[in-house]
Amino acid sequence: MVAFAVVEGFELPGEDDHLSGRFGLNLGVPLTGDVSRLGAQVGGAVSAIGSDYQTFFTTGLFYRGDPRIGNAWSAGAVFDWLDGDLLDVDLAQLRAKVSMALDTQSELGAWGAVPLNKDRDSYGIEVNAIAQVNLFYRYLSADGKDMHLWVGWRDEPSTAAVGAEVDLPLDQTWAVSGGGHYGFTGDSWNAYIGLSLFFGSHAQKQYIGQFRSMPYLRVADHTRMTASRY
Repeated sequence: MVAFAVVEGFELPGEDDHLSGRFGLNLGVPLTGDVSRLGAQVGGAVSAIGSDYQTFFTTGLFYRGDPRIGNAWSAGAVFDWLDGDLLDVDLAQLRAKVSMALDTQSELGAWGAVPLNKDRDSYGIEVNAIAQVNLFYRYLSADGKDMHLWVGWRDEPSTAAVGAEVDLPLDQTWAVSGGGHYGFTGDSWNAYIGLSLFFGSHAQKQYIGQFRSMPYLRVADHTRMTASRY
């Protein structure tokens, strides 16, 4: 399980800038044995945005490979849900991720999301989660720094986007976590930084796939589940 608390700034398409504090948990559990390590994950987060709030919920299944024993592939799919009074909408999406370890320290992959519904805010404006697809590269350094860089495309409005996420371990339990994205069209961006608490002393990984029951996908946020209001 991972607990996190971050300070976050973001701007949604068709919206103003916002500053928030986000707090959450992400839990992974094994469903099968070591070789066919299928896992389940569930997590959630609450963002306090002035007097408003938003709640994110994520749950799904994943398989995390271990390249040391020839299992280079990992994959997962989750259901994301967003509720809150910032936009006064309830949104849902499906998100998936697949990756291949190039060796024990680097990985290539793709992740994307598709919206499941549309809602209307208190002004009657239609809102939905943005469809997106992204390619990423992950590098895990010898001292446990876990870094992702990605580039992709997102809809409504159609635009290229870039993003990053990083966990910088302070010890076996705590890490500084940060990340976000920038969409080149439609005034869409997100940036966050804070602390993550890795239960079971799993903050400092020595190789990709080391902790195979750790959640494979992060809890939804304004990068992984961007709402569009037009």
